[in-house]
Amino acid sequence: MMHKTKDVYKPFGDIYHFDRGPNRRPDVANAKVSIQRNVWSLVVEAVLEYCRISFDLFSDSRPISIISVDLEEKILSLWYEEDQSLEAVWKAFSTEGDCTASVDLDYPGMPGLYSCKNVLHMPTPYQTQQPDTSNVGCVLIIGSNMRTKLPNWLPILIEQLQKPPQEAGYLPIDCTEWIFIDLDLYSSNDETVEETELMSTEKHKVLYQQVSVTKNRSVLRAFMRLAERNLGLASTLVQEIPMKEEANADSVSTMYGVELLHESKAHDFLQRLGLAERLYLRQEADKTAFQEPSSGFSKTLGIKWISPRPVDNHPMLHLSETITSPGRCVVLAHNLYRGSASPEGPQTSADVFLLLCHGSVMYLHVLATPAPLSHPPILPTLPACQLETSEVDFRVTDFVKNFLLPARLAPASANSVYTITPKIRALQLVERGTRYWPLRNDATLIGGNEVRLLSELLEIELAAPLFEHMTKDFFEAAESAACETAIDSILATIKAHPVPKETGSSHLLCSQPVAMAVELEFLLSQYADISEDHSQLMVTFKKKAEAVVFANKRLSKLIPKAKNLLVNGHPIPGSSLSLLSEIKRQLSNKGGGISGPGAATSLPDNECAEIWFLCSMETFVQQLTAVSRRPASSRAEFEGILAVGNSKVPLRLYAGLTGGGDEN
Repeated sequence: MMHKTKDVYKPFGDIYHFDRGPNRRPDVANAKVSIQRNVWSLVVEAVLEYCRISFDLFSDSRPISIISVDLEEKILSLWYEEDQSLEAVWKAFSTEGDCTASVDLDYPGMPGLYSCKNVLHMPTPYQTQQPDTSNVGCVLIIGSNMRTKLPNWLPILIEQLQKPPQEAGYLPIDCTEWIFIDLDLYSSNDETVEETELMSTEKHKVLYQQVSVTKNRSVLRAFMRLAERNLGLASTLVQEIPMKEEANADSVSTMYGVELLHESKAHDFLQRLGLAERLYLRQEADKTAFQEPSSGFSKTLGIKWISPRPVDNHPMLHLSETITSPGRCVVLAHNLYRGSASPEGPQTSADVFLLLCHGSVMYLHVLATPAPLSHPPILPTLPACQLETSEVDFRVTDFVKNFLLPARLAPASANSVYTITPKIRALQLVERGTRYWPLRNDATLIGGNEVRLLSELLEIELAAPLFEHMTKDFFEAAESAACETAIDSILATIKAHPVPKETGSSHLLCSQPVAMAVELEFLLSQYADISEDHSQLMVTFKKKAEAVVFANKRLSKLIPKAKNLLVNGHPIPGSSLSLLSEIKRQLSNKGGGISGPGAATSLPDNECAEIWFLCSMETFVQQLTAVSRRPASSRAEFEGILAVGNSKVPLRLYAGLTGGGDEN
């Protein structure tokens, strides 16, 4: 409820100067126009902002009614659903026009009390559906020069609240809170909001706030503090977001911040988890300009954006556009734990904070990693002279394209409905992506970028569609066609390859064409159990392999013989078949020929002295696999909602990805 006292029509604050427009008569001087706002416009702005926050965060679950009082009482909006929008509130203010009438504060009884009481008796849409709901409300009265009038108003106020409703279908008032916001336009002190409790009964409470209005934002600031208190809100400022203009390649990246308004329980939740001190880079006790964000909130903490960064002349999108883009997230800076980086050390040292959208809800994800991103990776102690494989030999590009990019936190498709939890789906993605994944380029014949054909080195990747699509739940028509085309290309390459000149069955089985067929057959077999589409792809390959003849022998007959030689025999050293080390390892594990990864020597403790020993790449991978199976301690995950269109119950997204068969 807003009291239009005489003071609210007075000009106040900054003076705005405008030049007269170019479309003027020649005989009219180009004089400047100066405009100064009045206090009433500042009040309307503050009320609109209060309503906007309530509507954005709570929709119509916390309805608002607006009453204006001058010579008469005007109910501008009610609890009705059509009134619970910023457009409706703005139209309500616009209907008042240029009225300059003022309220008579000496009127017997509090001005506007009759309208306030009737609105409180009126049931909201929710109370209409749930008649047993208690009828409670909060009334904000904003005006000036009210302090001396309150002793006469309060007894009448309490007396009127105890009377039953006069209209049929209206509800009795169970409990109320009245907050009188008294604007002091003559104070020279700094902006202050002093709250005093004037009266408190079993059902009703009356509070008084005197607001020193010294700046244009004084009224808005007071209302934002009320929003914090009444709506249970706080804010988080994402700082140092880079922004760069695309048109100017030489421009310097400008940093800006975005303030996220959310329920205060999000901060409380982080405090209970012990994460707040590490995530928030500025505490509430800091006496800096940071304490006055654009919203005017007082309970504001800051977090710092660290990725992604602008590259060259590419512009950085706005925070909301970045987060809501499919598969994109923001990594947040945090105070690092200055302790051991070993997996046995404190789990909090390895947390990574991500800001990410799921639908219309923005979440803060806390992910556990074996070590903080600032630390070097934990690798077994190996002599550098024994690592003959260079970094360029690893399939890093393929790993990013076929494994890391699909492994995103957001659902794979916004149009798909998944019946499994994100945890199970993430584990499923990891399991499928690693069924067959050669680490090095020289360990695969169809997955690498280089294939030697007819003494020419061709830059092709024959099985690219297979590595890209085989891990999916099902195939689209185009994806299925791409996989069949890849199979045809590999078989065509095999048929075009010259027959080895060396005689003997071993040379034929160890040749590149037969080895390529072995790898292709093994790749398809690893995914044949996912769906009917995958199984049909395996059947198609077997039929086509039956028709391919190489060195006067059917390819379908050569494949099992070559696999047996690879696992149980001794392929010719340096031959194409001998390079398929990953296939040999998996087939041997299934047949019991070679001990599994669990039998590998465990990694030395970080606190022990360094032990130097010879180690093959296969043993190195086995050691990493054994380490990955160590159980990770499960911890509570973040459930607070940072920004949401409607008030929703917090959702548990992850219960800790521990790997293996651990149900925790």
